[in-house]
Amino acid sequence: MKKINIILLYICFCGTLTAQVFPQKNVVKYNSKHLANNVHSTKSGDTIAFNSFDNSSDWIIGAPNLQGQWQVQATTPADVTQYMGAMASTSASNGFAVFNAIQYLISGPVSDQDATLELKDTFDLTNYSAVSLEFEQRYKKFNYDETFIEFSTDNGTTWPTSLAIELNTLVNTNDPAIQELVAINISSYVGGQSGVKVRFRWLSISSASADPNAYGSGYGWMVDDLKITVPPANDVQNLSSWIFGELSSGAEYGRTPISQVEPNYYVGASVYNYGSTAQSNVVVDGAFNGPTSFTTTASIASIPSDSTERIESLEPMNFAVGVYNGVITATSPGDTTGSGNFGDNLYLRNFEITNDIYSLDGIGNNPAGNEVLSSIGTASFTDAEDGLICATMYPFYANDTDKFCKSFNQW
Repeated sequence: MKKINIILLYICFCGTLTAQVFPQKNVVKYNSKHLANNVHSTKSGDTIAFNSFDNSSDWIIGAPNLQGQWQVQATTPADVTQYMGAMASTSASNGFAVFNAIQYLISGPVSDQDATLELKDTFDLTNYSAVSLEFEQRYKKFNYDETFIEFSTDNGTTWPTSLAIELNTLVNTNDPAIQELVAINISSYVGGQSGVKVRFRWLSISSASADPNAYGSGYGWMVDDLKITVPPANDVQNLSSWIFGELSSGAEYGRTPISQVEPNYYVGASVYNYGSTAQSNVVVDGAFNGPTSFTTTASIASIPSDSTERIESLEPMNFAVGVYNGVITATSPGDTTGSGNFGDNLYLRNFEITNDIYSLDGIGNNPAGNEVLSSIGTASFTDAEDGLICATMYPFYANDTDKFCKSFNQW
């Protein structure tokens, strides 16, 4: 089949962008290998240790060698409340930790920040090869701040970078503050180890900006109710899903003219095993309702604990013009429909086959409540703004002269 790729180029002074994502609900589970933000409900396993931040003496606050320190208190600072809302964790009334960065951003001057908050307790996890960590957080992203959970396995003598997990990597600058429960499978970091310690770390490098007093410092980060648990035995998670043409180089088009539909499409998911046991016979099923409804299935023999696998199948397709609404579901014999950890097994994907519109985005067709619109422009960058060029590739498989290509991007 002959394929012609048409690439539209334009300078991104300002444009509207969209992506299909899950809305923030109440829990974010991080795959400790890929750190993909996937939102759903969960049940904790057996609790090994718990700290509710009700006693500030339980925590070691890093020395103020740079700008700013953590605080353990029961009231959200007024400026933090103004810009990102008050802490709303389960036990906020008896104390939580906060790094207040907005105080420097609004009053200046801004300098580098590197602040740690270390739990005094040391844990012996030699009897726990599978272990997870949970905590509640409220966070709002600015330009250069970074947030970490870090571990030591020698009673706090060293904190290797290999035992540091960066959090909130998919949060965008100036997005609304997120209040959520975070759960991380930390088996590959400290499972089976003795002398384990844990700490939070806030990092903001103001010198990364040409104007740190305007672009540095950050808003803030609040954490509460730290818990170390045994993860559930069976919990597979659908981190992301897709449906795209065999020849499209992995691009999912929100709208495709029927004359440019490919004969075969990949349908699949990135599936993570958060559970403490290997999951056998993991199946990914797709169900799409539309003018020509269809189902798909793919499977893999096994996914080890704390591991991610790509599971997909190549399917022949026969589309008709209209909108297709899809649900892609990952299951295993230990995590089936309706099980206690089933809330993270589903992913929604919609697309449209059109008469004459070709677009990468799916604005207006994304699942209800899942569409996110944001903008990109000169205010989004601090360097080389005028040199940015965006491109969208539209593959044409058949001769055509009158198709209209909408210049939106899916991000």
